[in-house]
Amino acid sequence: MLPKNVQPNVFAWAWKLADFVLSFQSFMELRSRWCSRKVSFSSSFSGIGALEVSLECLQTALNGCGVPSHFHSVSACEISPSCRSILRKRNAHLHIIPDIMDNFLGEIPKYEGCYHTLKQKMLSLRVCESCPCCSGERPQALVDVSGSPCQPHSRCGSRLKENDSRIVFLLAWMCLHKHLRTPVLIHENVVGFEERLLTEVLVEYHCFQLVLEPADARFNLISRKRVYHILIRRDIQVLQSPVDVFRRLAALFRAQSPQDIDWTWLPKLVCNEDLLQEENACRRRKRLPTVTVVSPDWSILLTEKQQGYLAAAESKWLEKHGVTAKFDSRCVVFNLGDNLQERSLPRPGPLPCFKHNKGILWVPRLSRWLTHRERAAAMGFPVFPNLAREAGCALSCLDITSSQVGNSFHVANCGMVVVSTLLCLQHPLPPDSCV
Repeated sequence: MLPKNVQPNVFAWAWKLADFVLSFQSFMELRSRWCSRKVSFSSSFSGIGALEVSLECLQTALNGCGVPSHFHSVSACEISPSCRSILRKRNAHLHIIPDIMDNFLGEIPKYEGCYHTLKQKMLSLRVCESCPCCSGERPQALVDVSGSPCQPHSRCGSRLKENDSRIVFLLAWMCLHKHLRTPVLIHENVVGFEERLLTEVLVEYHCFQLVLEPADARFNLISRKRVYHILIRRDIQVLQSPVDVFRRLAALFRAQSPQDIDWTWLPKLVCNEDLLQEENACRRRKRLPTVTVVSPDWSILLTEKQQGYLAAAESKWLEKHGVTAKFDSRCVVFNLGDNLQERSLPRPGPLPCFKHNKGILWVPRLSRWLTHRERAAAMGFPVFPNLAREAGCALSCLDITSSQVGNSFHVANCGMVVVSTLLCLQHPLPPDSCV
C-alpha cells in the first residue's frame, strides 16, 4: 500500500509498481527474483540520468513495501560535458566514461558506405579490460540500460538506418557488451528501430520487444512512444516473458489513468521566482531591461520568426476550431520551431514529443512557453519539491536544459521496463549472495 505521505498521482508510479510486484508473486518467490536482489546497472548515452532517477524511485518504493531490493549504478557513458556534470551531482562515485569509443583499443573504423564491413571491423576491436575513465578495475554491471542515437531510425534523420554513419555508436554499444558478457541489456529507441540490428550481433541473447509511451505509466500529458528491446543472455534463467509481465502492468496503470488530459498541474508547480528568473534570463540575452514582476505575456520576447509562427498557428486554430487558442480549455501547445507552411496544425492533446534543440513550446492559455523544469517534470523528473516528496526520492538536479530533456528516457517508462525484466529473472545463488 502507498504510504500516507505519497499521494496516488502520476509521480507515485514507483509505489504502484511496488504494489504490483507484491501482488505478482508471494514474498518467498520474490526472494529469488532479481527485483529482490542487489543489482548493478550501467548505461551508455546516459544523458541527464533518467536511469539513476528511476532506480532511486524504484528502490525507495520497493524497500518501503518490504522488498529487499538494492539497485545501484556503477558506470555511465556520456559525451556532453554538461550532462556529465549532472551525472556527477547525482552520484559522486559513478564511473563516467566521456566517449563510448574510449572503451576500445586501437583505431576506431570509420563508416565508408558499407555497414557489413563496418560491423566486422568493430567486432574485431579489442575492449579495454580496465575502466577507461580511471584506468582502475572496470565496474561490472548485471544490467545495462541505454538508448543509442535515434537519428539513423527517425524521420528527423531520414531513416537511413545502416546507411547512416551514426550507426557506428549502436555497433560500439553492442560490441562492448558482447565482449563484457553483460547478462541483461535494455535498449531504447524510436518506433521504427529494427530488432534485427540487435539480434544479428547479439546472437547470445534472447530478445523481447516492448512498445510503450508515458501514458502507460499514467503520464498522459506527453506523447513519446518508444520501442524497448530487452536482451537476456541465453544462460540466464528466464521464468516468463517480460512482454507478458509488462502487459499486465500497463493494463493496471491504464485502468487507473484519467481519460481526459489534465495539463493544469504542470504550470501550478512553477513559482513566480522561477518564472521571473526564466523571463529575465531571456531579457538579458536580448539586451532588454529586466523586470521585478512576471510579465503577463511573453510574446514580446519571441524572435520575429517565432512571432510569425505563433500568429499563423493562432489564426489557423481559430479558423479550424472556432475558438481562440488562448481561451481553449483543452491542452493546446504550439511548437514555435515548426513552420506551419510545412507542417500541419497540432491537435489538442498531449504535449508533442520533446526533441533536441527543436523550438520552444508555447502555451497560448498561459501566454508563455514551458520552462526547462516543466518539460523535465513532464518527462518524469522530480524537479519540484512536492514531486520529489510524492516520488519518495531526492529533488532532481535543477540545471537541466530543454535540449537535454529532449534526449532523455521517460523516467517512469524506464522504471516499468526495468521491473518487468527483473521480475522474470531468477538468480541461481542463495538470496543474500548476489553481487
